[in-house]
Amino acid sequence: MDLERIFFLNFEKLPVHDGDQWVGIAVGKQDLKRKYKKTIEELRNANEGGDVDDKGYIYSGLKKDHLKVYEYIEERGFVPYPTENLLKED
Repeated sequence: MDLERIFFLNFEKLPVHDGDQWVGIAVGKQDLKRKYKKTIEELRNANEGGDVDDKGYIYSGLKKDHLKVYEYIEERGFVPYPTENLLKED
């Protein structure tokens, strides 16, 4: 079932330690698309307004291409997930 799929968003320039640096966690593909779009928008707004979002997250030097998505698959761990279609409308 799609809702059971778990995705993790992270900027590739940031280190990940036990998941505490993940930008977002999504359950299901629709939630992933929503959070991916929201993160891209926050990145765009932060870069236009001084590199920091309203929660204090620092986006300095980060670009949309740095945002990566990983799907967690129990048997294989974190597997890169393609992002090409996440900004397209259904």
